[in-house]
Amino acid sequence: MRTLIYRRGATPCGPHVSIFAPHAAAYPRLATAFEGKAGIDQPTDHEMRTSEDVALIFGELFYSEWRAEGLQPTDVLGALDVEPRDGLSLIARLNGLVPLLIQAYPKELIAAFGASARMVNATARAMLARVTWARVLPSIASSWSDEAATAVFSALRQQYEPLFEKKPTPAAEIVHHVLAQTQDFDKLVTRMLSERELLDPAPWWSPRFLGAA
Repeated sequence: MRTLIYRRGATPCGPHVSIFAPHAAAYPRLATAFEGKAGIDQPTDHEMRTSEDVALIFGELFYSEWRAEGLQPTDVLGALDVEPRDGLSLIARLNGLVPLLIQAYPKELIAAFGASARMVNATARAMLARVTWARVLPSIASSWSDEAATAVFSALRQQYEPLFEKKPTPAAEIVHHVLAQTQDFDKLVTRMLSERELLDPAPWWSPRFLGAA
């Protein structure tokens, strides 16, 4: 089963793993079982190469598993903090968190952002920013109602401001990564920055800030 996930060279393996996706609902813990059988939760798995498609499909399996178990985003983040993951095991979970967060209630999403910022492992926190929040926050800005998006970003600002200190807080670092990676910078920055910060673009147009990713 491990050879279905990992690859050497350019042989695509996403189609093989996608075979399991339709069965996620029937077998709620399919992602965890698949992970154990394939051995991708082993310490050496980060040394292996795998396709981005596999990480996305594997993330869908975890998302289905968490939904079936009634887990909230903070439950998943808490487990990652207690039992750190690496390689595909981590990236799959971060991908699975994306739809879980987008479909969460605003209160749950705000709590999850705080939990992300409190994660002890700085590398995992940076990966959360780049893989998960860099997709979640732009989606909220573009697809949630104006009222809901405004309320969420207002609450998030209370966690990550001030943004432009010489030594940013972990919450601010997450925002730095998100803004440095977004494809819709202008729209997202108007949501995430306060009116006072928007009046002075020098800090957030600086190479130091935009180079966060």
